[in-house]
Amino acid sequence: MHGDGHEQIYHLHEKYGPLIRIQPNEVAINDIEHYLESIYTQNTKFTKAPSYYNAFDFPRSNVFSETSREVHSQEKRLMSHAFSRKNVVGMQDTFYDSVERWVAQIKASISKGNPIPLWHDTQCLKLETASRFSYGSSDGALKTDNFAHPIFLGIEGFAPSVVVFQHFPIVRHIAMLAQRLMPSGLPDINKGAAEGLVRLRERKLSGETAGMIIFDSMMGKAQSKGINLDPDRLVSNGGLMLIAGEVLLNAMHHVNEGEANKKRIE
Repeated sequence: MHGDGHEQIYHLHEKYGPLIRIQPNEVAINDIEHYLESIYTQNTKFTKAPSYYNAFDFPRSNVFSETSREVHSQEKRLMSHAFSRKNVVGMQDTFYDSVERWVAQIKASISKGNPIPLWHDTQCLKLETASRFSYGSSDGALKTDNFAHPIFLGIEGFAPSVVVFQHFPIVRHIAMLAQRLMPSGLPDINKGAAEGLVRLRERKLSGETAGMIIFDSMMGKAQSKGINLDPDRLVSNGGLMLIAGEVLLNAMHHVNEGEANKKRIE
């Protein structure tokens, strides 16, 4: 609840070993081989706990929070090709282009004598990369003034909210109701996803899509297999992709905060 749960679990692993029970129905594993061999497998006996994963629904479920093995497996297969090494490597030019425009944005801000907010500055690159990988187009993150974007408010409020929802599930239902009455930044994530899907459809109609974009691939495979995709679920999955890089971004920020963390991973 204080934002340092990962540190507490890390110290428990140091004391008790690679496998510890942290809740009656939850275990923590600090061993990649055992995790891949025993937990993250097709025939695993472990199931997703709704009390944990429902906290990630905003408000609809997505491929990450889906607790049904059958539904998750079907949806994952529709998206997996976009994450292949061949496809990611094939999109390097797109990613490099984003980096070049990001650097140009920083230089332009410096030339005006403006300070660079490193956190939001890095978020801009993350958001731009996620958008182009997911929808094949920019969401304007590298064109914003002062490295500000409406989605950032939703993303920054989402992470701490999830922790509260996991500990107190009833709060999530109250929050979803309150959201309708007093909208916060969270809907901006879904709005960004919905707009990205609109841009993707427009680009497909004009024949402008290039590479295996996540949702381009997903919709194409679903159509070829006769699978109907729920539009609201697509938006929820789209919002998930915009948030996805946040974990890596936080990890990079945390690692660069102190020498002790750097030495730990070297």
